[in-house]
Amino acid sequence: MTDRELLEEILQQVAEIKQDVKKNTAMIELQLKPDIQKLAEGHNMILERIDDKIERRTEQLQDQLDVHQAAIIRINREIQELKKVQ
Repeated sequence: MTDRELLEEILQQVAEIKQDVKKNTAMIELQLKPDIQKLAEGHNMILERIDDKIERRTEQLQDQLDVHQAAIIRINREIQELKKVQ
């Protein structure tokens, strides 16, 4: 086999490998793309749930903080009134 024939054979094999890679890539995309899309949708749903829980918890904590602040203001007023009485 001459060098030229050997080179042509190698080029033919490379072309076949490239074609196989393209086919495999297309198959992988067809098979995995729907699964990846479902996974992404599930991920988004989880993030929305987490955001809702964080928002509710933040509101609860803000309500508690408001109650504590009101209590502190009331207690400070009472302390000031007691100081005046002394």
